[in-house]
Amino acid sequence: MSSEVTISDKPGQSIAVQNEVTTETEVPVSEVLNRFLEEQRNDYCAWQLILFFAEHPYIRFNRLAVIHALNHENGRRYVQKALDELIEQGIIKVTTEGNLPLYSLAEDVRRIVIKLTRPAQK
Repeated sequence: MSSEVTISDKPGQSIAVQNEVTTETEVPVSEVLNRFLEEQRNDYCAWQLILFFAEHPYIRFNRLAVIHALNHENGRRYVQKALDELIEQGIIKVTTEGNLPLYSLAEDVRRIVIKLTRPAQK
C-alpha cells in the first residue's frame, strides 16, 4: 500500500512525500493516535500553563492551585513535568516563600507571552 503526503510550510511551496506502508509494518490508527497523544501531552499541558499564566501575569501560584485551575483529572504528573520544562526554559520562574514553591511568569518573558496569547487590539 502506498500513499502520498504533501507538506507545506509556505503558501505556494509544497513537498510531496511518498509513504510506503506494507502489511508487515502497518500499525493500527488507534495505536498511532494513542502514541501521538501520549507524546504530545506535555506540550499540550505546557501550552495550557502558558495560557493560564498569561491570564494572570503578575500572580504567583502553588502547584496544587495550578493543577486545580487547569482541571486535569489524573494529570498531575503531566502538569508537573510541563511546569518543570517551562522552568528549565525560563518561561516560568519558581520562588520559595515559607518552604512553599510558587510559580509565575518570568519577568523577562512576561510581555512577549501576553502579546502572543491575547488578541491584537485595534
